[in-house]
Order: sequence, then C-alpha cells, then structure tokens
Amino acid sequence: MKKTLCACILMALLGGCTKIEFTQKPTETKTSQQVSIPQTETSAENMRHYTFSTDTPYRIDFALSRSDIESAEALLKAIDREGLENNEGRLFSLDRNDRNFLPSYWQCIYHSMYRLNQPVIVRLAEVFKRIKQEQNLNDLQLAYVISRFVQSMKYYVPPGIGIYSPARVLLEYGKGNEGPPPAAMTNGWHGAGDCDTKSLLMVLLFIECGYDAVVLDSYRYHHAMAAISLPGVEGVSVDYRGKNYFVIESTYPNWSIGQMPPQYTDLSFFLPIDPREGRSAVERVLSSITPNPAVTSQGASEREPNNVRTSADKVGTIVIEGELNENDTEDWYRLAGQEGTFAAITIIHGQDADFSFDVFSDENNIASAHSSSHVDSVSGAIPGVCHLRIYRVSGRGKYTIIISPGGAAEKEPNNTAEDATQSSDMAIFADLDSQHDIDYYLLGGQEGFNATYSIYHPQNTNFDFEVFNDGRSIGGAFGDVSGDSITLENPGRVQLKIYSTRGNGWYLIKIDRNR
Repeated sequence: MKKTLCACILMALLGGCTKIEFTQKPTETKTSQQVSIPQTETSAENMRHYTFSTDTPYRIDFALSRSDIESAEALLKAIDREGLENNEGRLFSLDRNDRNFLPSYWQCIYHSMYRLNQPVIVRLAEVFKRIKQEQNLNDLQLAYVISRFVQSMKYYVPPGIGIYSPARVLLEYGKGNEGPPPAAMTNGWHGAGDCDTKSLLMVLLFIECGYDAVVLDSYRYHHAMAAISLPGVEGVSVDYRGKNYFVIESTYPNWSIGQMPPQYTDLSFFLPIDPREGRSAVERVLSSITPNPAVTSQGASEREPNNVRTSADKVGTIVIEGELNENDTEDWYRLAGQEGTFAAITIIHGQDADFSFDVFSDENNIASAHSSSHVDSVSGAIPGVCHLRIYRVSGRGKYTIIISPGGAAEKEPNNTAEDATQSSDMAIFADLDSQHDIDYYLLGGQEGFNATYSIYHPQNTNFDFEVFNDGRSIGGAFGDVSGDSITLENPGRVQLKIYSTRGNGWYLIKIDRNR
C-alpha cells in the first residue's frame, strides 16, 4: 500500500530539514487588512473556516455537506478493503506484477478523486477567483494564496491506505473546532490531511483556477508534493511535457514555490501525475460506486462504514479520533502494529456520553473497558493482530483512543533535569503520582528540528508541560484541556518537563515530527 511508501511521518527516518531561502517572493498585495470571503449557499449543512496568511491575513468561510464526501469515501473504503486483503489494484483491473503498477494505481486513485470532488473544487475555486479580482492579484500572487491556504491545514494521516478525498480534507476540523476561529487566528483552523492528500487538493485548486499543475509522487522518499507551471518563478522544477513544473511543499506552512526540502536530494525519484488523466477502468469503477448516505457521524480516523469487524478501519497512529451517535453505535479498528506486543489503551469522551470498548488479539478478547467514566484505560498483552471495538451505551459525540505501546515509558527517579528519563519514542506514557511529582525526559532526536508536542490526561486533572532546547525554555502547553499542544522550532537537544497543577494520574505525551 502506498502509505507504507508515502506517509510524511516516515520523514522521521530520513533526517532533518533546513529551510532554503530563494530570492523569488510574491509581490506585496495592496491591502493588509483581513479578508473575509463568505459562502452564500443556504442549503449547506456544515460551514468550515480557513485562516492563513500571505502578505495579507485571510479568512475563508466555505460551506460543505456530508453528501459532498459520500461517493469518494465509498470508493476509498473499497480501496482500503483491497489493502487489507492484499489485493491492491483489483478494482481498477491492474496487474500487481506490472513494473508500472504503483504509478498506474495512484493515477487511477487521483483521477477518481478529481472526478468525484470536482463540484466542490469548482465552488471553492470561485472563491479564489473572487479573491484575485477583489484584491487585484496577479497569477503569482494568487498561486501563493492557494498554496498558503493548503499549507496552513493540519498535518494528519488518514486511515487505511492513507488518503482523504479533497472534500473531506476541507470538512475536517483540523486545528480548530466546530465554530469559527478567534478574530486574530491566522495560522490555520480547519482542514486536515497528509502529503499526498494536501498536494492533490492544492493541484486540483490550481487546475480549476486556470493553472497547469501536477502531483509529484516519490516512492523512494515516501513523499508527495504539488508542482505548478508558472512563468516568472525561480527555484527547483521538474521537466514534464516540455514544461518546467516548480515544486511546492504542501505539508507545512511558508514553503515557497520552487523551494525544495533538502532531504529529497534527487528529484528524478519524483514522478509527475496529472489527476485529469484517467484510465478506462476508472469509468467502470466510478459507475459502480454506491454512496452511503446513512452515515451521520465520522471521526477523523474513520472511514465509514466501520460498524463490524470485517469492515474495520486500518489505522497506524497512536491517537484515534472517532464519533458515535444514535445512528452510528459501533466502530471497529484494526491496528497496524503500533501497539507492540503490550499496550495500555485509553478512551476519552464527553462526560454526557457512555462509550465502552473491547481489545482483541486475533480472535481473543483480551481486555474490556465497561465503566461509565468519560476516561477509561485497560492494558494487556497483544501477541496477535489487534482489533478495537468501540460502542455506544448512551449519549453521542466524539471520542479519542490513545494507544501507549509497551505500557509506561517512565524510569523513576526522573524528577530533575539531571535524572531525566531518556526516550526515543514518539509517544511517552507515564504517571504523575501526586500533585508534587515532576517528570523530566531527554529526547533522542525523534522530534526533528520542528515538532508538535501534545499532552493527554484525565479530564479531572490539569497537567502542563514545558519544552527546553539546549537547557533554554522555548515554550509549553499550560491550558487545562486534555489534548493541549504546541509547535516549536527545536534545533538543539530537547528536554520535556511534565508537572501537575491539579490532581494526579496517567498522561501521554505525543510527539509529531514536522521536519
């Protein structure tokens, strides 16, 4: 499956990344005030808000509905099932022994997403065309507005094969919540996806706005980028169809057009794919896809239907985000080995709901959490394939499953910086025994040069953390909400300090390496 080849989180294995400055910059726009672009459709079910900046801070309000994602999600669910059955490409009548199987496979997927998401992309492209007209932007300036719009969205690895449809990227809450962002919020609120997902969205927007653009896929570097053919740009480009297509990194804000992340040293390993180009088998597949309009809830880690074991969503992350309600009472997940052979698994949900879960190793139910608490945790040995079943007893809402491989990662005493527990994991699971307990950790480089640190803890406690870089405090998360996070530049040696301002109990520190 491509996600074993293309997930950006695997950049952690490839070394760090230093930003390269190019002389080409977008020309300044004529105004510096925030620009609000409202969406006027009154029949839309879900309004989403996107905040980002070029030389001007922007806010885009755009309305979608669940029906906008149904057909694409149904196709991607079928592709996910193929992956679990080790039959990738069967839907599109592809031969896995063909030396061109992978590019052909992803050409079919990208073209399918282009076809199934075109109505949404056309509507959204009209918003950017209005921005260009109202702000009197040239082609280069508009290209930067579109690229910043996508770059500002949250990096998130989708379930299964690892791709969201472009409409679902827009529908995800990303860094924000259901409501509109604060007035001063200019660094991303809604929207979420990973490298190939966000690159595809960017390319489709470019195309509908009149540009010539392609997706660049690399199976060697486990990465995808966008690329655009645009006069007047300097930097790194690929030659395709007699034109120069300049690279655009989609996963992280403020990368310039033509600016190449330095860990990708050989551009010849990036294959251009034009999502407009399809194969005859795609037409047959698209005509056979049946949407599932009955789905009324779907968390970030879900691809409905996942209501029985045989349709379980395969996930490879340690934090799973789902949703249950009266019409969607059960979710199943198949883990991809991130749990190891022993794991502590915790569920967090709203206090007005009662959700329980079971843990399976192969066919054996090895642990269950059936209490009515809004935070519950179990642990056990998992020598086989792990499945999780989450089900509704009462109430409705979102839930978070936290997987802590290997149980507690803490080695006491670690109450001072000198006695810090050394850790090379992307997740640290431990306990604060009392409100006076303090835990220190010394990281082993897994965080890279830029990382997002998140802390999870019981809802009736308040645990904070502070990040030190070469002994200097550079920031932390000091709120009272489980899931508080902060993104920091940390080029030196990193230490974490975790402490309680209220209560005691378990906590999990999650580290996402951005570059």
